[in-house]
Amino acid sequence: MEKNRKIRPEKLVDFRELYYDAFGFGDGRHERAAEFFGVPVAECQRWHDERPHPTAHRYLQVHCKGYLPYNTNWKECRIREDGMVMTPWGNCMPSDMAFMNRRKWTTEQTRLQLVKCRQQLEELRSGTKIKMVIHTADYLNRLVSELFSDN
Repeated sequence: MEKNRKIRPEKLVDFRELYYDAFGFGDGRHERAAEFFGVPVAECQRWHDERPHPTAHRYLQVHCKGYLPYNTNWKECRIREDGMVMTPWGNCMPSDMAFMNRRKWTTEQTRLQLVKCRQQLEELRSGTKIKMVIHTADYLNRLVSELFSDN
């Protein structure tokens, strides 16, 4: 059984960088931020100019990543606006991720069937049945050869 491993949070991107990504540079950015966070505009201005609240900082990072978990397992991944999940190994649809457990189960079942088939094949190759079939085939070949050599 797999041990419970601690998932480390990823390093936070600079708050102002995230703030500009999410709310833009122009007028009204603090109003958009206030609506997003559910706090007064003055609070957002203070976070922007001085020091953000740690929870707001983490929440904004999660938002800018496309609502993926805030930990190192998802560090290089993003969700595009059209819903596609971008990973370092390629893009996939949410439905692909939803069926991942089914695919893993199917793969394991196929692997078990392959192991069983290989065992049966090895039993056939090493067993007396195959030796009898080979002996019978050899005997029939000799009979056919004798029949055609008499003509």
